[in-house]
Amino acid sequence: MQRFTSKRRNLNVDATLAAGTLGESPLSSPLRKELHRPSAHTPLSPNGLLSPRNLPASLDRVPSEYASKTTSIHAGGHGFLVYGTIVSCLSMDRGGFLAGDGLITSEVRLEGLVQSLKATVDLIDAQLTDPGSQRDVHVVACHAKDCLFEVLPKMVYEATAAFEEAKASENASTTSTGFSDAFSDLKFKSESELRLNANVYDKLHGTRVKYGQTVQLRHIKTGKYIAMQPTRDKETLEVVLSDGAAACHLTLLPRFKLRKTGEPVQLMDQIVLAATYKAQRFAMHVSTRSAVDGASTLVHASLSHASQWRLAPYDHSEKDVSSATMYQPDTGRGLRSGLCIRLLHLETSAWLGCGGGAVHLQAESGGASDAADTNSHLLSPETLWEVEKSCFLDGGLLHWTDSVCLRHVLTGQYLHVENTEAGLRVATNAQPQSSYLLRPTTLVNPRNPIGHKSAVLLQHAQTLTYLHTRSSAHLHVSSPLVTLLTPQDEDAFKIVSVSSTELHDTSRLLAYRTLCESFIASFASASGGDPRLDDVERVLSQLNTFTFLDTQTPDHVLWLRQTLLHRHQFVPLLTRMLEAPFAAYGGPFSIDYVCGFQPQNEPSDGIDELPHTNDFMSPGGGRFSNGVAPPPPPPMDKSLPIVFQWPHTAMRQLHHVLCAINILLFRMFYSSKTSDTSACRHAMPVLLALLGHGFKASVPLSYLIQEKFHLSESFASFSAIVRNFFDLIRRHGRAMRYLQFLVVLCSANGHAVPKVQEKICELLFNPSHGYSDAVLVHTRPTPTGLELCVDAVADKWVPLRTFFDDYYSHKSHATLAPYFYGLLQLYCALCMDRNYTCIRCLAGSFPRASLLACVQDPALSRSIRAVLLNLLVALHLDCEPQTPLPSPNYTRIWKEVLLHQDKLPVARDGMYSTDDWTFFGQLQTLAMTYFRKQNGLVIITEAAQNDLTLAFVRLCKKMVAFGLFRSIAELGALVLELVKLLDSRTDYWYKPSTRSHRELLDATEVVVSPTFFHRSSESTRFDLQAQNAIIQQTEGGHAMRRASLEPARLATKKTLEYTACVMPLTSRLM
Repeated sequence: MQRFTSKRRNLNVDATLAAGTLGESPLSSPLRKELHRPSAHTPLSPNGLLSPRNLPASLDRVPSEYASKTTSIHAGGHGFLVYGTIVSCLSMDRGGFLAGDGLITSEVRLEGLVQSLKATVDLIDAQLTDPGSQRDVHVVACHAKDCLFEVLPKMVYEATAAFEEAKASENASTTSTGFSDAFSDLKFKSESELRLNANVYDKLHGTRVKYGQTVQLRHIKTGKYIAMQPTRDKETLEVVLSDGAAACHLTLLPRFKLRKTGEPVQLMDQIVLAATYKAQRFAMHVSTRSAVDGASTLVHASLSHASQWRLAPYDHSEKDVSSATMYQPDTGRGLRSGLCIRLLHLETSAWLGCGGGAVHLQAESGGASDAADTNSHLLSPETLWEVEKSCFLDGGLLHWTDSVCLRHVLTGQYLHVENTEAGLRVATNAQPQSSYLLRPTTLVNPRNPIGHKSAVLLQHAQTLTYLHTRSSAHLHVSSPLVTLLTPQDEDAFKIVSVSSTELHDTSRLLAYRTLCESFIASFASASGGDPRLDDVERVLSQLNTFTFLDTQTPDHVLWLRQTLLHRHQFVPLLTRMLEAPFAAYGGPFSIDYVCGFQPQNEPSDGIDELPHTNDFMSPGGGRFSNGVAPPPPPPMDKSLPIVFQWPHTAMRQLHHVLCAINILLFRMFYSSKTSDTSACRHAMPVLLALLGHGFKASVPLSYLIQEKFHLSESFASFSAIVRNFFDLIRRHGRAMRYLQFLVVLCSANGHAVPKVQEKICELLFNPSHGYSDAVLVHTRPTPTGLELCVDAVADKWVPLRTFFDDYYSHKSHATLAPYFYGLLQLYCALCMDRNYTCIRCLAGSFPRASLLACVQDPALSRSIRAVLLNLLVALHLDCEPQTPLPSPNYTRIWKEVLLHQDKLPVARDGMYSTDDWTFFGQLQTLAMTYFRKQNGLVIITEAAQNDLTLAFVRLCKKMVAFGLFRSIAELGALVLELVKLLDSRTDYWYKPSTRSHRELLDATEVVVSPTFFHRSSESTRFDLQAQNAIIQQTEGGHAMRRASLEPARLATKKTLEYTACVMPLTSRLM
C-alpha cells in the first residue's frame, strides 16, 4: 500500500514539473484564475489535467474538461483564439467595433466607442488577465448583440445554393422519378454538403485558429455571415451580412511580422481580415462613407488599404447546443448573459414591464387565462427583459455574485434607479447606469450559477435598495415600483426564461417597427428626411413572408407570429404609414398627385369582380377599366418643398409601398379574431379616403365591411359611409366596385339590415340628395322586356338584349354594362327580407311581366338572367300576400306521403287571384323546363351557369314554402330534378378556355369526385390560399367574365351552396 501511494505521489510531482515546463503554468494561467474564483466549479487536479486519457487528440484542441466546466471563454483557449469563440472586432486604427443590423439593412458598419480607444484596449487586456473582476463598463451605444460574432471554420455552400435555386425555378414543380434525376442529384449533394459542414463544425469546434486559415464570422443576432461582394469599383468590395456562401470565407493574417502563417492566433494580437476575389486579396477596411444611421461609418474591403483589428472574447458556444447552421446559447447550466427573461412578481402574480416611460407591474388579462402561466406565448412583449453583465465584454454564465443590467427589449432602455426630490424612483435610462444584484430568497451556494425559475430580490448595487411595490393585493391595473432599504419577502420575483424563438421574432418586429416609424417621421416635418423607400418596400415583403407566407414554418408558429403582430400594434402603425404622405393628414402630397404615379402595368384597386359576376368580360380593370391606357404621370409639383420634389421613380416607388401596405393590412384583418373590430375604428376612415385612387385600398376595406363592420361601434355611423360611396360614384364615374360595397353593407350574417337598406334607398331615389342622376341607370318596362337609357341628354333608350349584345360583340358600353349589373345586384340587396320601403320604390320600374320575359330570353347571358330572376323573386314573389305554410311532419317514406296526399299544406285557389296563379304557373313551368334541360349537370368552372341554377333553386324553395307546388306529381318531379343536382357523378370540370359546356367532348375524363376539393377549417394553408384568391380577385382586370374562378375555390363554394339550398328543400318535400 505504501508503494502504491508513493507512485501516486511521484506522478503528481511529475505532472507538476511537466506543467511548469509549459510556456505558462496552468496554476497561473487565466484558466486557473477562472476556476479558483468563487463562481467556478471544483477545479481539476494537475494529475487529471495531464492524464494520458484526457489529452486532446491534437495539441491545438482544448481539453474536454476545460471546454465543459469553465465559464470563461478567454481561459478556454489559454489566451488563443479557438473555433466557437464569440468575439467582438475592435478597430485599432479608427476606434470602434464591427457591427451590423442584418434585419433592415445588410450593411456592416463601425460602431463608435463611448470612451477612448486606449481605455477600451485596457479593458480588453484586463478581461484577459483578470476575468473574475467586476467592472461596470459601457463601450458602445448600440445593442451589444449587434457587435458579436462567432468564429466558425470554413464551410461549403455550392451544392446547397444550386439545390435552392433549382427548387425556386419553374421546373422544380415537375415530378421526378429515379435517383439519377438531376433534381434528386442536387438534393443528394446538398444533404451530403450539410452533413460535411456539420462534421467539420463538430471536429474543429474548440481547436485553435491559426494564421492563414479560412474562417467565417457568424452574426449572433441574425445568424448571417460577414461576406464580401463585388461592386462597380474594381478596387473595393462591399462588406455585408448575408446567408452562407463562398463570399463569406475570410482569411486571418497577422498585422505584424512577429507572427507567421501556421502559428495560433492569440487574443492579444492585431490581425487583418482578408478575402480573395479573382486572385486578388482584399482586406477589410473602414471607409469614410456614412452608414444609414448617419452616425457610424461603413466597412468595405480594399486592395490598397487594410484596417487592424483586435478580437475581444465575449463567450463560447457549445457544440452540443449550437450547430453549423444555427447558433443557440447554452441555457442548460443556468442563466447566461444576453438571455431574455420575464420577471413574475410572486406576491401579485404580475409581470415587471415598462411602458410610457415608466416601470410598473402589470397583470396579463388578454394574453392568457392565468397570469402565472409561464409557458404562455401570448404574454405582452412589454414584459421582456434582457439580462446582461455590467461589463460589455463579459459574457458567460451569471453567478449570484455578478452584477447585472436589465435591458427592456421593446424600448432598449435599461432599468434605472434615479434620485429625485421625493426620493429614489425606479425608471429607465438609455445608458446602463444602474447595475443590480439578484439576491436569492433561499440558501444557495454563491459559487453556483443562477438557475432558471429562481426566486430573487432585485437589489440596486449603487444604493443597496430593493425594488418594492406598495400594492399588496392582486393587480388588475399597472402598479408603479419604488425602492426599500430592507428586503421584503413579498418583493420576490420569479425568473421565467423566454424562448429564443420569441426573442428573435420580437427583435425582428422591433426592427421593422423602427423603420416604419422613421418612414412616418420623414413626412412629418418640412425639413423632410430619408424615407428609405427601398428598405421599407423590402421590409413589407419580408413581413408578409415572415408572418403569412413562410411555407417552411408550421401553422401554429405562424399563428403565434400573427398574434405577435397584433400585440405590437402594427395595424395602427400601418394606418399611420398610409396617412403620412398625404396633406389631409399633415403630409406634403395630395392624394390625386400620388395617384397619378400608378404604374401602367399595375391594376388599380377596387373590387371589380365578385363570385356572381363571371359572365361578363371587361376589357380592363380599376379606374381605367374602359380599355383606355392610363394617362402619363403628372409633372413635378413645384409648389412642394424642395425636399419633397421627388423624381418620378421615387413617386412610383411610394405608390407601390402604399399598395403593399394595404395588402398587408388585409392579411392582418383576415388573421385577426372576428370580434376584433378596432381596425374599423382606426383604418376604415383612411381606407375610405384612399378608395378609388389606385392604392388597392378596396382589398382590406372590402373585408372590413363584410366581416367586421356590423360588429363594431363604427356601424352607428353607416350613413356617412354610404354617402362616401355615392360621392365616389359622382366624382369618379359609374364603377361597379363602389356598388359592391353597398351590396355588402345591406346584409350581415345572411340577414338584411333594414336601416342601411332604407338609408341607401332614400339617398338613391330622393332627388333632393343629388345622387339620383349620377348613380341610377333609368329603365322602363316594355311588353318584351326592359329598355335602358344609355344617353340621358339625347334621351336614347336601348332594349336590354341589344344593350348586352353590343357589349359582348362590339365592346360597347364597357363601363355601363358592368355597372348596370352591379346596380341590379344592389336592387336585390335592398329588397332582401321583404323591405317594403325599397320594394315600393322599385316595383313600378320592374313589373313582373317584364322581368319574366327577360328571364325567359335565351339571348341574354346567364348571369344577367340570374340576377333578374333574383330581383323577380324579391319584388313579386317573396312579399305579401304570399305567406309560408307549415311543413308536414311526416316520416320520410313516400308511402306515408301518398296516404296523406289530400292533407298536404298547399295554397288554395281562393288565396290568390287568377293573374297570380297564371304568374305562379309560368314560374313553375320555367323552373322545371330549366332543370330538365340541365339534367343534373353542374359545370364546376362555369360560374355563370351555376349562378342561374342556384337562382332557380332559390325560386323553387320559395314556391314550395308558399305551397305553390300543389300536387304530389309536381313535388315528385321537382324532387327528382333536385336529386340529380346533388349527384356528384354529373359534375364536370373543364378548362376555362372552353366557352360553353356544349363544347365538352369527353366528359368522362373530367369527372370530379366529392372528396377532390376537401377543405380543412383548421388549416392555415387554406386561409393563405383564400387570401391570395381574394387579392387576385380584387386586383384582377376582369370585372365580369365568362371564364371561371379557381376550380378548387369554386367547387368548394358551389358544393356548399347547393347543399345549403337543395338539401333543406328536398327534406321539406319528402
